[in-house]
Amino acid sequence: NWKVVENQVYDEHNGGWDLITENQLIPIAFAPTLHLFKIHHDVPNNIKIAIIDSFKVFWIDAASCANKIRMVVELIMDKQKIKKSHVQDGKRKNFTLHHRLGFFKTKNTIEADNLMAIKWIGNSGSHSGENLTKEDLIVAYDILDHVIAELYKKDSERIKKLTNQIN
Repeated sequence: NWKVVENQVYDEHNGGWDLITENQLIPIAFAPTLHLFKIHHDVPNNIKIAIIDSFKVFWIDAASCANKIRMVVELIMDKQKIKKSHVQDGKRKNFTLHHRLGFFKTKNTIEADNLMAIKWIGNSGSHSGENLTKEDLIVAYDILDHVIAELYKKDSERIKKLTNQIN
């Protein structure tokens, strides 16, 4: 989409204000999709695919994008082997993502808190009355980028081990 925007600018040469018009381009989709952050090669493939799926709808539908980012959190819980369900009264019941993040918090407090923040943004995408912005999604992506770097970059772990050995 594009629109024409009018702006007033001061012209020092003539000593007055001029009205200028500028074309403003507003992207609504990209094919192939743009990656909004670099996904490290050590990130598990199913998580990588889910992140890319969220990138595809970033420009089109903020609520759908938020839900897809939330689904990435579910996949991370799966990869971290966080319990999905339990048996109650002879029936299998699923734990909520909130509960699963609580379980994960016993293993990794900082990243559990980070993922909880992403979950809240994802939940906002599920409620039609809440207006998510691209800025909200970028915050979720910033947090997600940090979390997957902490959880999946093998190089980071290797460097930490080398540093500890030397120190």
